[in-house]
Amino acid sequence: MVKTLLKALILVMASALIFGCAAQQPMAVFKAHDLNAKVQSGEYVQKVDNFMLILDGSGSMSGAELGTMKEIASRMNQTIPDLKLMAGVRRFGMGDYITGSPTALLFGVEPYTKEGVEGGIRRIRHGNGDSPLELAINAASEDFKSVQGNIALIIISDGQEMGNAPVTAAMKMKTAYCDRLCIYTVLVGHEPEGKVVMERVALAGKCGFATDAGSLSSPEGMADFVEKVFLARVMKPAPPKPAPPKPVMPMKPKDSDGDGVLDDKDKCPGTPMSAPVNADGCWVIRNVEFDTDKWDVKARFEPVLNHVVSIMKKNPWLKMEIHGHTDIRGTAKHNQALSENRANVVMKYLVNQGISSERLFMEGFSYNKPIATNNTTEGMAQNRRTEIKIVR
Repeated sequence: MVKTLLKALILVMASALIFGCAAQQPMAVFKAHDLNAKVQSGEYVQKVDNFMLILDGSGSMSGAELGTMKEIASRMNQTIPDLKLMAGVRRFGMGDYITGSPTALLFGVEPYTKEGVEGGIRRIRHGNGDSPLELAINAASEDFKSVQGNIALIIISDGQEMGNAPVTAAMKMKTAYCDRLCIYTVLVGHEPEGKVVMERVALAGKCGFATDAGSLSSPEGMADFVEKVFLARVMKPAPPKPAPPKPVMPMKPKDSDGDGVLDDKDKCPGTPMSAPVNADGCWVIRNVEFDTDKWDVKARFEPVLNHVVSIMKKNPWLKMEIHGHTDIRGTAKHNQALSENRANVVMKYLVNQGISSERLFMEGFSYNKPIATNNTTEGMAQNRRTEIKIVR
């Protein structure tokens, strides 16, 4: 009887080991591409002076996803060429039981070494707690206050249980560093909610992009990502063009963008095709206005948005900024959220009509940019608005 029980126990343990290994298949063997040759040949130059790697140590990361995140971060570290960089590794969540803090700097900010960054990555051993990505972004903004040059913020996470707070934090950091900052996100897992959050965080940077762990699992995919983040191709100057022949007759005035306003009087050159313009050659898009403390789009403004959709579909290159605003009533915090909701609902309307979210950038300005007085009912009605503008 004892021998029979012992055999059954051994069989159960062996099955658990087999199925456990099947559930967490290791990533393929990785040999990093050497990008140093591209830099040394002069084909590429360094475009980033500083980077921060933000890693998800929260409870939403399962054992397999946590391992994937660390492996992707490590492979990225192996692929980065020998550049003079300032670097940092920061985690969020309560995975590091030593600090007990929702976010912590695990390496840097200090001169980049592969050993230092790898050590920071390996300090994350567990996934636990909430997912306060916004705290890590805010802390990274402080981490870089004293550095010079361009910054790459690289976030690896499942994007789960976060809400809109990380997007707001990313927009705030972009405002602080302007063109010096680009944001890149790498999604671990396949949850649609997490994918949306990670894409919106990347979009808030207005440069950079969102990708996923599967796209970076191969040496080729990782090399392409690292190249796009850290390097820029050197453009060879085009051979000089021969001087044009001298015109025999005076040139007639031109209308380069075909909007009906001649170039010498056109204050908005490059008008999108088919867009109606005013006497100055500018496409003026009517503001979408809202009721007090509301952000639903009224039916009378749908033709305005449908017109924008029509023009954007005729001009695939066109990108738009969507700015939300409020009147003066209420607290700054409340109005900031209200202005973001107004911008977001207009962005969703355009996306639902077939416009890619990659062509749209949204931002809320609370009550800080009124276009009319806030001392009258009519003036406040004009200030409760969303503006749509061409990205130039």
